Amino acid sequence: FDPPRFGFISGIWPANYEGALPANVGDKSVQIRYRTNQAINSEVQISSDGKTFNRIKRSTQNNTEHLVLIDSLSASSTYFYRLRLTTTQFIGDSTYFFRTAPAI
Repeated sequence: FDPPRFGFISGIWPANYEGALPANVGDKSVQIRYRTNQAINSEVQISSDGKTFNRIKRSTQNNTEHLVLIDSLSASSTYFYRLRLTTTQFIGDSTYFFRTAPAI
């Protein structure tokens, strides 16, 4: 699992993002960390099947350093995620996923 570390979004601002990596993966939660070159209010969307992204966590402030906590997850489960940086721009594909830890 090695998602793109840097990308260019053509024709819109913010033009650059970096990261989108899971961190501190537990049995019921994960943090998604990424950076943007502009302070924006973004969101992380979560899916258990990679098609229906029905869980949404929005950032509460405009930032360039983003760390979004996703909680209330099931243990030993695979989840897909994507970022919404603008109203029409989503970052993420089938390589953006993580697996929660087994139950403790």
